[in-house]
Amino acid sequence: MKKQKDLFKNDKEERCLDLKKQIYEELTKPFREACLRFVDLRHDSSFRNELEDLQDLFDYAKYHHGNYSNYEESHFNIIKNGFTTFWNNRKYNGGWR
Repeated sequence: MKKQKDLFKNDKEERCLDLKKQIYEELTKPFREACLRFVDLRHDSSFRNELEDLQDLFDYAKYHHGNYSNYEESHFNIIKNGFTTFWNNRKYNGGWR
């Protein structure tokens, strides 16, 4: 059963959650595109078939994050530093924690 919206309720929290979802979707677009390009990689040998290529790609992808202990942190810093530069270029006071 659908709940009727309370017209007197402050929906600031709902808007914040919606914005967080939108931010997440926007930030994951380049990662998804890179992953899709990775999945489409093919070896240049005519003796290999697509199944062999995909198996090798899967074997690498399965353990990829384990090879980089700071993988998540490095991506966070790239996004954060880019945003900080964007923010500073707009000449607003205050900083981000």
